[in-house]
Amino acid sequence: MIEREIYSGFGNSVASHRKAIGLTQAEFAKRARMTRVTVANIESGQQSVLLHQAYILAAALGIVTVADLLPPLRESSLEEGPKVTLSKQTFAEQEGAQVAELVSNVLGALFPSQRSDRDR
Repeated sequence: MIEREIYSGFGNSVASHRKAIGLTQAEFAKRARMTRVTVANIESGQQSVLLHQAYILAAALGIVTVADLLPPLRESSLEEGPKVTLSKQTFAEQEGAQVAELVSNVLGALFPSQRSDRDR
């Protein structure tokens, strides 16, 4: 599951729970010791939430388990495979392997004496 989907799902859950207990964003923000703008950004999925903030939000909603605010994990999310991040660029596993091979080749060309026998 990509980050945007996670934060959007989390935000939708927070908004649903808040509305279910009859609080405005301003009232809820006061309970959670956040600004109304922060709550609006969280509910719209535009703001990342740290783990301790998730607990604060859950407590302000009267929820005991933070997991009740988390969106379900989609099976296709597991099939996307791991990602490699370099300089804020995200690559799929195969692309990451190609980048790693390129870096290895460049380093090998720059420092040939550092290569092991198996790399020659």
